[in-house]
Amino acid sequence: GISCAAFGEGIHEIMRILGKTPKDDKHPFLEAAAQGDIKSMMRMLKPGTLAEEIDVHTLTDSEGRTPLILVASTGRLRAAKWLISVGADPATEKSNTGWSTLLVAAGAGH
Repeated sequence: GISCAAFGEGIHEIMRILGKTPKDDKHPFLEAAAQGDIKSMMRMLKPGTLAEEIDVHTLTDSEGRTPLILVASTGRLRAAKWLISVGADPATEKSNTGWSTLLVAAGAGH
């Protein structure tokens, strides 16, 4: 079942069980961030789940966007504050195009 997968078989097994394929091989944590889904992100960082696979500083999509940059594009302030509380750094994170968290948020009208 899914609980077995969450406790050691890894992210791809979880996605297989759920019958989902990440877009562009995107990590589910990044997908949750792109939707501003704080509850899903919090669940994935609980011990015994995907926490050992997730580093909010180095996890990026194919465009170099970190979870914080993705959340910034949604305008979900609570999710952004939570990511910062678990180690994301708005001052240093930039996408492959050089856009900072602030520029992404402003560019999205937030």
